[in-house]
Amino acid sequence: MKWVAVSSLRTRLCALLVLAMVPLLVLFCFDAHSQYRRESAALDEEVLRLAAFIAGDVEQLLESSRQLLISVASISCHAGPDTRNMLLLDLSRQCPFIAHFGAASAAGEVLCATPSGVDASRLIDDEILRRATESKEVVVGSFRVHYLGAKDVLTIAYRSEEEKPAGSPVIGFAVLDFGWLDYLLSEERVTGRMSLFPPEMVLNVLDRSGTILTHYPDRGAWVGQTIMDTPIFNAIREKHEGTVELNGVDGVMRSYTFTGVKGSSGDLFVNVGVAKRAALAPVMRALYLKLAALLAIGVSVFLAVWISSVFLVARPVGMLVDTTRRLAEGDLNTRSRLSGGPREMMELAHSFDQMAESLERQERDRQDTHARLLQYDRQLRGMTVELSLAEEQERRQIAAQLHDNVGPLLATAFIKLGRAMEFAVPERAETILRDVRQHVDQSIQLTQTVTFDLSSPLLYTLGLLAALEQLCQDFAADHPLVVEFRGDERARDLPSDQRVILYRATRELLCNVVKHAEAEHVTVVCACGEREVSVTVKDDGVGFDAGQVGQGFSRTGGFGLFNLQERFTYLGGRFVVESSKGGGTQAVVALPVSSAKQKSEAET
Repeated sequence: MKWVAVSSLRTRLCALLVLAMVPLLVLFCFDAHSQYRRESAALDEEVLRLAAFIAGDVEQLLESSRQLLISVASISCHAGPDTRNMLLLDLSRQCPFIAHFGAASAAGEVLCATPSGVDASRLIDDEILRRATESKEVVVGSFRVHYLGAKDVLTIAYRSEEEKPAGSPVIGFAVLDFGWLDYLLSEERVTGRMSLFPPEMVLNVLDRSGTILTHYPDRGAWVGQTIMDTPIFNAIREKHEGTVELNGVDGVMRSYTFTGVKGSSGDLFVNVGVAKRAALAPVMRALYLKLAALLAIGVSVFLAVWISSVFLVARPVGMLVDTTRRLAEGDLNTRSRLSGGPREMMELAHSFDQMAESLERQERDRQDTHARLLQYDRQLRGMTVELSLAEEQERRQIAAQLHDNVGPLLATAFIKLGRAMEFAVPERAETILRDVRQHVDQSIQLTQTVTFDLSSPLLYTLGLLAALEQLCQDFAADHPLVVEFRGDERARDLPSDQRVILYRATRELLCNVVKHAEAEHVTVVCACGEREVSVTVKDDGVGFDAGQVGQGFSRTGGFGLFNLQERFTYLGGRFVVESSKGGGTQAVVALPVSSAKQKSEAET
């Protein structure tokens, strides 16, 4: 029990420690979540910056190309052949990423082109000329893979303000070499350092048909592929600019940021996709390391508390629990015997020892008081018995006085009144003498009744059996009862005090039958065994709750049931009542035979 209590206390202390650490863990998780959100927002901003950066470079290239095409259109309209070729050659040297450029009419007539040996009609088609004529911005044509000199090229066109004499607009066109896109996507140029692109990031430049113009990483496997019917291109075509989170064409879940290239007539788009799980993996690793450190600290503190609680709490509390248990078992001499520990525990142990000493003193006082009460109770019971015996002795003396003195005088008066009536007296005097003689006769009978009520002469002359038999006959004569008596001859030789106690108890029980039982038949049995002599009174009356015997009966008015129980208990005998409602009552009074013999020997 002691170790169960101690173990429970240690468990509760450690549980409190764990509960105290829960807010720290919650705070850490909240901080970690906030940090993750900050890093995620920072990543989104970086992706937006990167997409805007690439789109800006493409826009800048298109603007440079537009200025070039304006110059080419002006040269084709105003310069002579020799001057025109020289100017176009000079422009081609300044634009390394433009493979071919020239000018044409809206009808498709090539006005000039460089280099001069290329068939310019193969570089442009009617569709791009039509779109360039209708748009005020640079238009982008179809993407061609491995076209000129095994290069990937893209044709662009722009309508200049110059016009031919016939009023037809001049369209400048150029074929872009995609080496410029490789340069744009080099990490050194975009970030200034290597390996700063997030892991599993993808970057695409798309045209209006969903064709991939360039792809990062692994450009060669994706260039020229179309993603026309994919969710990402549907979102690009619908919104032109924004952010969505979905599965890419390679099946990886990413957050895609896309934007259109300004000045491209809506023909070019840049989208950047980032797998946040992979990109934020270093952040998550750092958070996991912090969490592991926090848990390690918590486990260390938990083990320290668990071990130190043995010496600081468990051992002192265990000793106090053991002392409390022994004190509860009644060992008031027990003490805590705590010699070391925390100051609070020592003060508690000292207070506990003082309490145990106080309880021990109170218990000694209680036992002394109880012993005195028992002594007083024995003395009171003895005085009660002696008082009853003295009362019986007084009754016997009064009965003897009535029998020896009053009785003979009344008898003499009765006889003399009878003789007086033999003389001749007036009739009126004779009547008075007759009435007086009748009153004397009644007084003699009343004196005899009172004498027997006070103390039955048979009890002292013929013994207990004769007195009980006469008592039963008198109750049968005076009340509507059938009283049956059976006696044991061995019960004759009893000392006078026990005869008196048994006789009075039997008379009290018969009176209770008459008052309360409503019985028709009563049996009185006097028996004498080797150890006790007893009288049993049994009736067939209404009965009562025998559990109330000795709990609510008055001590006054003669021998009550409570008085009988106390008296027979004091004399070493017994008083037993068995009854139930409607089942009659049986009462037994008994005294030890040994006591009767001792009293008889003392009397002789």
